[in-house]
Amino acid sequence: MDCCKQNSAQVVSISEGDVLSVASSTGLAREATMIAKMMVNKLPEMEPTPVESFWQDSPVVMIYFRRWG
Repeated sequence: MDCCKQNSAQVVSISEGDVLSVASSTGLAREATMIAKMMVNKLPEMEPTPVESFWQDSPVVMIYFRRWG
C-alpha cells in the first residue's frame, strides 16, 4: 500500500502489518485499529486518493489528531 506522510510529497509503500502495527503501537483506540483494518481490507476496491484528501478525510488520521492534536 502506498501512503504519504503529512506535509510531504514523498510516497512510500507499507504493508498491511505495518499499518496495523502503527495503529496499535501509537495507542490508538481499539475502534481506530478496527477502522484501519477495514480500510486496508478495502484498498483493492478503493479509488486512488490524493494525499491532501487522505489527511483531511481519513477516519484513522482524524481520530488520531482528535485524540492527540
